[in-house]
Amino acid sequence: MSWLNDGYHPIWSCVRLALLLALMFVVMYSTASNFDETELKAIGLIAFGMATGEVLIPHFRKGTKG
Repeated sequence: MSWLNDGYHPIWSCVRLALLLALMFVVMYSTASNFDETELKAIGLIAFGMATGEVLIPHFRKGTKG
């Protein structure tokens, strides 16, 4: 179990993603004058970008270990 040695476990990236998306939803919902599909599109696009980053970060971490 290499995640015990380096402290990285896939569940933490899922938790971080969920918390940031929930925070973004709350902020956008509370500040929008009319919460409509444009806010949902923005949340979806940012979620896609964040998830892509969470998938790619471990790949690049493996390349930097010596």
